[in-house]
Amino acid sequence: MISRLFKHRQPAYRPQAQARQDALRNEKLATPSHLAERRSLLRAASAWLVAPSCVAAVTAVALDFLSPAVTAAQNRHFPDATQLGRIRFGQFPDATLGRKAVRLGAGARIYNQDNLIVPPVSVHGKSFVVGYLAGPTGEITTVWILSEEEYRALRRRNR
Repeated sequence: MISRLFKHRQPAYRPQAQARQDALRNEKLATPSHLAERRSLLRAASAWLVAPSCVAAVTAVALDFLSPAVTAAQNRHFPDATQLGRIRFGQFPDATLGRKAVRLGAGARIYNQDNLIVPPVSVHGKSFVVGYLAGPTGEITTVWILSEEEYRALRRRNR
């Protein structure tokens, strides 16, 4: 019985709300010609505004790619106490310097030819010509893997 009462009952606001939605939809679809012209002018103006920012972004990306090459090309500076030798890295902290067994210090830094710090595991079992600094107890604290030019320059300086 209750269902019959609600079944035939239509809300009074429904047709008005539907009419309002239809009017809004029709208003959105009907675009005056001056709005279309304004839209095309805005598109053209936005292209002129976006172009400089695109050029700036491309320039920034290009400079970003060039910066590692510039930093790699800079000369490295070595302290006066830098010694030369050939090192063969074993299981960290063990190494062989010349024919003498040495140990790397707990905070030892190993720099590759690009002056980047490399983890000891990446040089395990390899041999390099290096410049190094020894700590007060004989442990190696800093190692620079040298290029041929750097080796010659350090050899001349240490004579």
